[in-house]
Amino acid sequence: MRRTEGPAGCLVLAASLSLLSVGGTSAQSPDAVSNEDVKRFLDPTQLINSFDYSFQASILPLGMEAYTHRLSPTWALGHRTAVWAEVPMTHFSSPGEAGSASAGDVTLGWGWILHEDLERRLTTSIGAIEVVAPTGSVEDGTGSGRFMLQPVGAIALNPTDYFPVYLSGQYTHSFGGSEGEPVRRVELSVETVHIFPKGFFVSAVPTFFWDFGRDVEVFSLGLGVGRALSSHFAWSAAYVQHLVGDKTFSRGFNAGLSFIWGDEKVAPPPTR
Repeated sequence: MRRTEGPAGCLVLAASLSLLSVGGTSAQSPDAVSNEDVKRFLDPTQLINSFDYSFQASILPLGMEAYTHRLSPTWALGHRTAVWAEVPMTHFSSPGEAGSASAGDVTLGWGWILHEDLERRLTTSIGAIEVVAPTGSVEDGTGSGRFMLQPVGAIALNPTDYFPVYLSGQYTHSFGGSEGEPVRRVELSVETVHIFPKGFFVSAVPTFFWDFGRDVEVFSLGLGVGRALSSHFAWSAAYVQHLVGDKTFSRGFNAGLSFIWGDEKVAPPPTR
């Protein structure tokens, strides 16, 4: 399941990409990337075979830096269900200290389509359950030391063919562990996308986090750009900033590659 945390990047490119919209109604060649191809890479409700790689570089408080590589394969179990995994590897560095790197907590998920009508503006909604295993290191900061259960929901909207909107929500509840406060967190995000000709897109992803256990509210904003090179390959990059109150908690840059080998969703034939 794709996350809506800034799946696009470099704002400097956004202005130049807007020039591509001029003449966007001209005819495309048969092998041109379509709007539907772009949506397949962005839509969190697309439960199809895919493999995503992402790299995130973040600046944290006290001058710390974090570099995370993340692998996310998804396997479709038919047209309406899928399972996936997310495996992170993070390297931390601090001023004057040797850095450390280790694998983080692994996430396993299962999702199913609740509603699908590709002929309407509200095209798809899904539900999902994710389990996060404490495979990371608490000492290195790459793990929580707790099992976590995450119910997830997502909705895909298409106000126009060039402006899809994706809504997602998630609740995280931790179990076990003896250190620190238990995790009780709500996450809500809205991804708005503008699709340009030739497979380019820009996006904005505001996300709100509310941690009940720590009584902390965090707001993040991801802004960026990407391109679907074909119906199977895409790249993306993003600038993401997290705010606690009116202060910046962290900021960073994300870059990702996506490969899809699943079949494209096709609207079901009309009933007679």
